Order: sequence, then structure tokens, then C-alpha cells
Amino acid sequence: MEIIKRVKEYGENKRQRIDINKNDGLEADAEVVILLKDKYDAIKEDILELKAKVTARDSELAIMKDQEQNLKEIVEDVNAPIHEFYKKELKEKDNHIKRLEMQLKALEHKTNQHNLELMGLNLFEIAIMRKHKKLITDFNEDIALAVSDPEIIDADAKAIPGNDDNREE
Repeated sequence: MEIIKRVKEYGENKRQRIDINKNDGLEADAEVVILLKDKYDAIKEDILELKAKVTARDSELAIMKDQEQNLKEIVEDVNAPIHEFYKKELKEKDNHIKRLEMQLKALEHKTNQHNLELMGLNLFEIAIMRKHKKLITDFNEDIALAVSDPEIIDADAKAIPGNDDNREE
């Protein structure tokens, strides 16, 4: 609320007075500051400039937040396919490792079985019947089948995209 009044002089003593009425809307015991009009205008102008600066800063802040959000979306859009590709690659490698672990367990089982069969042979079966040679041949054939399994791929054979060392020239 602003009230603008003029200072008036009265009488021989040149008394100065400012008339305040109920219409001015001031309550009893209200504190009032008296400023010169030019000082009041300067303060009002400063306030308007500060409000304009705050509004400009708010709009800059909103623009920067939009830019930040846009950059986050761009980074996410760029990284999403890469993330998906490597996630898929990791899943394939995990499956490959699981297959190799299963093959290793099968080979361990086959080796243990072969060792038990060899230890179970007596001198007659080894020296005269040569049974151990057939067991060794069968074991080698079983291992050769397991090693040449078409499901097994060399895990390091695939090139990683973007790696210049894997380019064919």
C-alpha cells in the first residue's frame, strides 16, 4: 500500500504538516516511513529492475533445466543400444560358460569312469587280452566327440564393435 501526500506549511511559524485521513487506510499505532518522492521512485525503480533480473534468471534456469533433461535423454538414447548390445553379449557369454562348465563336468565324469575301469583291470586282462587299449581308444573317441561339439564356440572369436584391431583389411 502506498500513500503519497504533500507537505504543507501553516501559520506564521511556518509549521509543516501532512494530512492523513481515515480514507488513507492506516490503522491506529501503525508505523509509517516518510520518504522523499524522488527517493521513493528510485527505490521503486530498483525493485522493478531486481524483479526483471529475477524473472530473467528464472527463465534461464528453466532453459538450463530443459537442456539438462534433453542432454540426459540424448545420453540415454545413445547409451541404450550399447547397453542392450553388451547385455546381450554378456548373456551369450554366460550361456557359453554354462555350456563349457557342463561339458567339463561331463568330461570329469567320463575321466573318473575311465580311471575306475582301468583300475579294475587285472594283470591277465592287461597283459594277455590287451583290454586297456580298447578302453583308452573308447575314452579318446568319447573325448574327441565332446571337444568337437558344434554347440561350442570360441568365446574370443567374435569381434567387439568399435574395436579397430578386429577389422579386416
